[in-house]
Amino acid sequence: MKIKYISIPISVILVLICLSCRSNRKIPSAKQEISDDTCQSGQITVWGEAPIFTSVAAARAKAKKDACRRAIEKCIGTEVASATGVSDGQSILHEIFAKSDGICKNDKLLEDKEYQLDTVKMLRSVYRFKVKRADIRDKINLMQKLVGNPKVMVLIREEYNLPEKKVEGFASRNALAAKVLRKNLIAKGYHLIDSAKIRKYLRNEKHLTLKAKNINDRLKDAAMASGADVMIIGRVEVFPQSISALKGTDFKSFRATGNITILSLWGSTRILGEYTDSQAGAHVSPYNAARKAVDSFARGRYRNRTGGMLAYVDETLKDEWAEATRNNKIQITVTNIDPQVAGIFRDDLEERTSVNNIDEISASKNKIIWEASYPGRSFALADSISFYKDNPRIFTVLNRPKCKGPIIVYNIQRGALRISFKNECH
Repeated sequence: MKIKYISIPISVILVLICLSCRSNRKIPSAKQEISDDTCQSGQITVWGEAPIFTSVAAARAKAKKDACRRAIEKCIGTEVASATGVSDGQSILHEIFAKSDGICKNDKLLEDKEYQLDTVKMLRSVYRFKVKRADIRDKINLMQKLVGNPKVMVLIREEYNLPEKKVEGFASRNALAAKVLRKNLIAKGYHLIDSAKIRKYLRNEKHLTLKAKNINDRLKDAAMASGADVMIIGRVEVFPQSISALKGTDFKSFRATGNITILSLWGSTRILGEYTDSQAGAHVSPYNAARKAVDSFARGRYRNRTGGMLAYVDETLKDEWAEATRNNKIQITVTNIDPQVAGIFRDDLEERTSVNNIDEISASKNKIIWEASYPGRSFALADSISFYKDNPRIFTVLNRPKCKGPIIVYNIQRGALRISFKNECH
């Protein structure tokens, strides 16, 4: 038997080898994670996906944003969470994405792939983002400052019962207890929100109840809208007192009695702590004696160490803030959905977002009310739902024939979301 040899040019062989190398190029699969080494290398390769409804170009643009969110969540969000203990990457993604999406500007599309997910055509795009390691470090440092400690607003009213009564209002720059507390918080790395931003809500402040459960919701909403995560609100009253040891001297004695409430403005206004104390002060001037008493209330009796209100606030924020953010309670009202189908949507939220747990409060035809435990603010959860509102990969309930159309987040408040399906979902 004769064997025929076929001569193949070397150039053709080289081309085939190159094509083979290209075809075996490693592209991240859906299950691959972005490693920490990848984040620091400056070459972040990550996939994003989106449903194809109008055009491939529109889907590709949204898939690119999805890839960007994944890169930020892993390379910035997770590291911030690890350093601060406040939350996880996804739950603080709203703040991170708003301030660091510039990380995704230098990009290159590596691959597009269309696939069918039930009745919906999907596009998965693989992007490579080039980022300088120093830029990532700067973003991480910025995010630590933004989310590592809560942003605090201090509102403390001081009433001095002097021969001529003097009042320093909640937003006063001269209120001593508030000034001392603000200075101490800034020194410890907290970001302070100026109370002047909500001055109009304090016009009738002498009638403002300081019982935590009765504090005006408009005031709390305004404080949160101005950027505060925590409100420290209270009142200090100072009265003259008669001290036998001071009789026959020029010294006057006053006593400051105050109560301070620390409120988390995330969710349904969790009370982080309440502080009450009474301290005395003496001086030859009535006004200065009264201020000495207020200073002792703020700092504690012993000036050589921090005590009193300052120590209590610092310890409470350290102990309670991380827990409050991990288990923030958000009320979710979902309309235009059948109670039987709502269970699928609930599973989607628990399995594909950072929602930890959902308890049912009530259910009726086309309306469900849940209480969700979420390690972030209602605005961050709303951002995630809105971004993936039409993605059946994230919200599998959209695969049901009667549930087509986007999920609409149409009302976001402190600790509450109202969500509706475009078409009646059943």
